[in-house]
Amino acid sequence: MDAVQGMEKLVARLNAPVERLVRAAVGAAMTVVAKEARAQINASGASPEVKRDARALIGKRFVGKGDKARAKVGFAVGMNKKKREAARARNIAKYGGQGFVSANSIHLFVLGTAERFQKKSGQSTGRMAPQLDRVIAAAAANSASPALAAAAEKARQILEAGH
Repeated sequence: MDAVQGMEKLVARLNAPVERLVRAAVGAAMTVVAKEARAQINASGASPEVKRDARALIGKRFVGKGDKARAKVGFAVGMNKKKREAARARNIAKYGGQGFVSANSIHLFVLGTAERFQKKSGQSTGRMAPQLDRVIAAAAANSASPALAAAAEKARQILEAGH
């Protein structure tokens, strides 16, 4: 039996609206998780300066297509070089410096550090305890049901609109 010409294109065109619907629904769910992560940061015991900068560094990103698609929500997610430079310029203008926490250093506050030493003198510079430990995990756990509801609502809106 001969293969029908253009079958791959036809299947791709039929699947395109489904892909758009899924991306929109997952995007709505990621927004809910990101909002909950900001709320978790507010509830943490970190200093006000760290909380302020950490809230601004919560990001979301949808990576890949089809079966290989992944959604990410977390600290400095989706922060490319251009966004990092814009944030740095904003902090310099607003606070007169680089800001307390940047996308390049947020991991130190989230994970903490072991005791560190200066290279030349060997003198201890101390250690940092995790200040925002388990914030994203708690946000994901607390927002699972609202995130699914937001995804379902977004999918319903798109289906009713007929796109």
